[in-house]
Amino acid sequence: MRKNDLRKILAIILCVSMVFVYAACGTKDDAAETDEQQTETEEQTEDQQTEEQTEEQTEEQTGEQAEVESQADYIVDQQERAEASEDPLAGSYVETRAGRGVIILNDTKDGYEVDVFWSGSAYEDAQWHMTGSFDDNGVLEYSDCTKITVTYDEEGNETVEPFYDNGVGRLILNGETLEWDDEEENVADGAFFDKQDLGLN
Repeated sequence: MRKNDLRKILAIILCVSMVFVYAACGTKDDAAETDEQQTETEEQTEDQQTEEQTEEQTEEQTGEQAEVESQADYIVDQQERAEASEDPLAGSYVETRAGRGVIILNDTKDGYEVDVFWSGSAYEDAQWHMTGSFDDNGVLEYSDCTKITVTYDEEGNETVEPFYDNGVGRLILNGETLEWDDEEENVADGAFFDKQDLGLN
């Protein structure tokens, strides 16, 4: 074989080898770039998911706070509504022994809506809600009572917890004094509640 032919063959082999080398380098660079782009996409997705979760948690906390605040407003609203009513039985009845409990009667189309608020301590109180009608003997029987407890932290923030549903009991009216017979816990055993004008209107 001639030396010139051999040189041509070697030159061709060298060129082909260089092509493969450049191609391999290009593939590695493309693969590295693809991996980098994929990593950036995953990080962006994670950031977006974290942001969405934070927004959802914020909305839930805001909703819980609004619920607690509306519960506090509810007490005052019920008292104001009772004192503004023309029904002679509607109003606020305050526990005479220690003054910690209040029964609020509001008239409805079918009878009365009853709310009871009882302070257990500076950091906790209990609230009951039920409905019924007084019979000719001045007794209101109920079987739909719901109870919640409200606790307060040192900053005054409230936490509302359901306690029970469908509680049974009765209210007994004697003039402007109420007795409350709570069959679930006997909370107001021996207590009397006298009607008082709280001066909210």
